[in-house]
Amino acid sequence: MKIFYSFAFLLIASTFSFGQVNLPKQSQKQEVRQTVGDTTVSIVYSRPNVRGRKVWGGLVPYNEVWRAGADENTTVEFTRDVTVDGKDIPAGKYGFHVLPTENEMTLIFSKDNDKWGSFSYRQDNDALRLTVKPVKAQFEESLSYYLSDITVSSAKVSLAWGEIAISFTVDTGDVHSRSLQALRAAISARAGDDIRPMTQGASYILSFQLKPYYQEAISWLDIALKSRETFALLSSKSRLLAADGMTKDAISVGEKAIAMGKSANPPANTADFERFLTGLKSQQ
Repeated sequence: MKIFYSFAFLLIASTFSFGQVNLPKQSQKQEVRQTVGDTTVSIVYSRPNVRGRKVWGGLVPYNEVWRAGADENTTVEFTRDVTVDGKDIPAGKYGFHVLPTENEMTLIFSKDNDKWGSFSYRQDNDALRLTVKPVKAQFEESLSYYLSDITVSSAKVSLAWGEIAISFTVDTGDVHSRSLQALRAAISARAGDDIRPMTQGASYILSFQLKPYYQEAISWLDIALKSRETFALLSSKSRLLAADGMTKDAISVGEKAIAMGKSANPPANTADFERFLTGLKSQQ
């Protein structure tokens, strides 16, 4: 008998020593992560399957809070303060639940984000509640979250299962103002010979066509050009001048850029910029 108990003890001890076996679950876990401007939206959930069963009003009963997935509660995390369908919610990780009825769904973002399902859900820990209308959608065997309609400051988040989808919009606010503030701070704090914040800022302003800031971007490039003149810097300034309607100056700077690029060792690839400059000249 003592030998049996000793063997049992060793078996239990070895189980804890080597850890549990990582076995597959009926509902597989997934993480969806999307960058929206300067913010990251992350959703972690487990994916139950329909398997021929009735979902809404069946697997997901009406008028009961549901974990919006399987196993642990679904979590939604924002790395910055955002709005959800126009309502403010601070940065953080939230337990995500749904209270379904036949005609509408209440979406719940709970401050509790580490619970098993919705069994211990408490309404007084809600960070945000909002009501949305479900819509008919393409059939989804496995519960799915996805983000669509991505812009520099917003995204549509959808939960789809069976033939129903529910969605909400996340908006990160004035991302350009935050980015410009960060660029100005980087330019002020740069080492004397570091031109990277200026070139990065000018490229950002031009690529997003932030017209009120074209002159500021040009001034950044002028600071960089005082350190050294290169084809890249001159061609960038030419494009900004053209975008700001200063065609004559853009052509003059552009011709200088091409000459400098061709005389560099090794020569710069000026072909694309030459086509741009030719098009600019044709507009005169």
